[in-house]
Amino acid sequence: MFVAVTQLPGDPVRALFGFQPPPQEFYVRIRSDHHFDEPLPVQYGLYLGDLLTGDWGRGLPIDP
Repeated sequence: MFVAVTQLPGDPVRALFGFQPPPQEFYVRIRSDHHFDEPLPVQYGLYLGDLLTGDWGRGLPIDP
């Protein structure tokens, strides 16, 4: 599943902004924070490490 999602065409960071291009500094920071600037094997290793330690990312807040 990881490889299938990472091989989809397009840039996930640019997809967050739709048709509006993000500021360059913000774009670079998001790519770095989420390790999109790393090679695929490194991204996969970080992903597996996060799964093993229980770090499954940030959830969305849900208002009751």
